[in-house]
Amino acid sequence: MTHSYASQLLSSSHCAISSTTSFTHPSNVIGLSIGITCSILILLWVFDEISFDKFIPKQEKLYQVWSNAEFDNTINSWKSVPLPTYVALKTAHANISNTAVSSWMGPHLLTVGETRMNKNGLFVSEEFLEMFEFPMVYGDPSKALDEPTSIVITESTAKALFGDQDPMNKTIRVDNTGDLQVVAILRDVPKTHPWSLISSSFVLPQAIEPVGRGQRGQLG
Repeated sequence: MTHSYASQLLSSSHCAISSTTSFTHPSNVIGLSIGITCSILILLWVFDEISFDKFIPKQEKLYQVWSNAEFDNTINSWKSVPLPTYVALKTAHANISNTAVSSWMGPHLLTVGETRMNKNGLFVSEEFLEMFEFPMVYGDPSKALDEPTSIVITESTAKALFGDQDPMNKTIRVDNTGDLQVVAILRDVPKTHPWSLISSSFVLPQAIEPVGRGQRGQLG
């Protein structure tokens, strides 16, 4: 009985030592570190995915329209659609309450006095700011894009162009072709939204987009 107990004790001690030795082996420590790191990266990715659009009040009701076309027996998809789609969808289904369209984002020269800078901007339809409800510091989103002489800029763009001055109703020359009046200021928002507006510094009414550039757009 004593021998059996001693054997069991020795066996248990051996197992404990083996387990500890195995756990502290460099290869296992490295493997554990890699596993923990991968888990953290996966959690960060999941958090980023589920945080998309959360700052927009009605984000669960917004959808982006994509085009599907078959070429060489392959279905190709992209988010550029013919501009008439924007109008047609307004009456296409009872569940569609509104539509908005934007151009592709592109650089434009903004000039205020001696200050000149290139900033990315979008041409958007008048419903855009109402549908997406981006937080606004000044201005009325329901009217901001009604006039073709209007421009809506972000806080950071206002600071860059006007410094500490009040930017509202000030004039910005765009691409050396026309002077537009600042009618609204958008708050700088988190960069977790698929729309190009997040990378844009300003938006312009679609009505003033140059002929030939507004035939296709991104529809929401």
